Amino acid sequence: MTDVILETRNLKKSFGKLEVLGAFAFSGTKLTTVTLPASFSSLYYTYVWDVLDTKGRVKETRQREVQSYGDGAFANIPTLTAILVGNNVVNIGASRDGVLYGKAVNGSVLLQYPAGRDGKSYAAAEGTVRIGNSAFEGVGVLEEISFPYTVSVIGSYAFYKSTVTHYTFNSVEAPVLLSSYVDPATVKD
Repeated sequence: MTDVILETRNLKKSFGKLEVLGAFAFSGTKLTTVTLPASFSSLYYTYVWDVLDTKGRVKETRQREVQSYGDGAFANIPTLTAILVGNNVVNIGASRDGVLYGKAVNGSVLLQYPAGRDGKSYAAAEGTVRIGNSAFEGVGVLEEISFPYTVSVIGSYAFYKSTVTHYTFNSVEAPVLLSSYVDPATVKD
């Protein structure tokens, strides 16, 4: 397994083995490129914990699947130009021209578009079925995006504070737009 490599303009740093990235883990940092390692091998992580009885003995073991790529983990980073996927990372999906995609049962999910990527237009890859939460958050150059006919869901805050103004949907039906409630009193610009 390789380590996760995070790069900024003056630093190349390894943070060791990686299996889970929390929501907005590196949001707003000054990363320039990211290479996800082989240890980051799935969109879901099996979280296992023990439930103890009153004497501190293991009463039962529980587990649940949690999303391993947190919403917007690399969102709103104007210096980030590429998110790469290292060798042997087969279940997470792929990096397509520096844009991170994950595998879904019926296609792929666009997880994160690097906010510092060049280009005024972008076409999501064929077979994309979902645009992830905060996938284009903070993108500052992109103006238009085209979605293949397969996109059926656009996640919460997918285009929050982005410069995208033109959207082309190549489907018969508009995708479902997900939303989350945010208390305006807690939002800081």
